[in-house]
Amino acid sequence: MTTSQKTKYLSTTALSKELKVNVKQVFQILLDNDLVKRVHDNWVLTEKGEKVGTKKKHPKIGEYIA
Repeated sequence: MTTSQKTKYLSTTALSKELKVNVKQVFQILLDNDLVKRVHDNWVLTEKGEKVGTKKKHPKIGEYIA
């Protein structure tokens, strides 16, 4: 990847729409592949997940994974 190319990260909601599956199914896929885990009722990226995903902040909804 050149410096002019940017990686586009999708929220789990946007990813579920792109894949035409339920958001719960997206989280289950991410969980099954050790990309996310639950910590105190929140989804967080695992070490493996941090290599392919990121955390983003939205002014109204707060922090989320993408």
